[in-house]
Amino acid sequence: MASNWSIVMLWGWQNSSQILGSYHFFPALRVTRGRLDRSFIESGLAAAKKQCLHVPGGCSRDGSNVVLQDVWEYWPSNASWRDVTPSLPGPGPRWRHTLVWSESDGGCLLFAGASNLEVWLLQPNASGYQWSAVSVVSNPSAPGNRLHTAVAANVDGQSAMLVYGGIGGTNPKQRLFAFFPHNGTWTTRANGPGSNSFVRYSHTAVWAAELNLMLVFGGAITGGLNDLHAYSPATDTWQQLGPSGALPNGRLGHVAVWTGSAMIVASGQGGNEDGAWVWRPVPDLQGSWEKTSTSVYPGFDLDNKRGAAAWDPFTSRMFYGFRGTADFWWSYQLPG
Repeated sequence: MASNWSIVMLWGWQNSSQILGSYHFFPALRVTRGRLDRSFIESGLAAAKKQCLHVPGGCSRDGSNVVLQDVWEYWPSNASWRDVTPSLPGPGPRWRHTLVWSESDGGCLLFAGASNLEVWLLQPNASGYQWSAVSVVSNPSAPGNRLHTAVAANVDGQSAMLVYGGIGGTNPKQRLFAFFPHNGTWTTRANGPGSNSFVRYSHTAVWAAELNLMLVFGGAITGGLNDLHAYSPATDTWQQLGPSGALPNGRLGHVAVWTGSAMIVASGQGGNEDGAWVWRPVPDLQGSWEKTSTSVYPGFDLDNKRGAAAWDPFTSRMFYGFRGTADFWWSYQLPG
């Protein structure tokens, strides 16, 4: 099924938008550096709630490999970027961290990064934004701190951050952790797919609020995977799903978003298709996969230069970028 990709190119000058074939080229007001292993979130930090996207930190890919600590805000409504790095010190430079939106805190929770297991909160203030360290009361030997996933979820009636998989720490690698920001406690949940001998990393996880499930797709143990698992906080159980239809290629370092009714999976190392895959929970929870194809698409990942993606419900588009050295910016819209 045909669908629609467009690309937003970021350069340091203003110009009128140009349409180049199937590419949509929108020179931006500001330039963000090409970066790798950064996090990207659809968030509610703007005055117009949840209409902007945030990108903090990462590792630059301009040849210097500088680890970054800046924070950028993207507005889909006018395709513009704004540097909103807080003036006071925050978590410092880091990469391979995660960022999730915390409704109860009215801000974004940043967790971990290479060689770091801290939790920080990014919130708005009178002058813009501020970082504050989240006091951690209990820490069960710490989750894996690199190439893990984190989602915001409702766990036991409380807002929580679920952290799964990754490399690092001393716990069994399939362990799932829940962090409760209201009291600063970590707890362990039911073990996820895997074993003590293997680590799942570079996978994706999305929180499907309508299903009250965390969906985990792909990643790697010894090679790219294409399995789909669902975790239910209500019952503290995992289930491997068996969707109908052709399956996506096994992949790692890909991106995934939840739209409110479907999960979109794209790119990644091993994901050498010309479009995206869509999983929908129909006709039942096992669901079904559908492959979309396009004549213009971001390409696939040959060397694990992972990008980041977020779903914007206001424009009904997935925004995707920051894969490797390029300051490119794509948007994807489901067919229909």
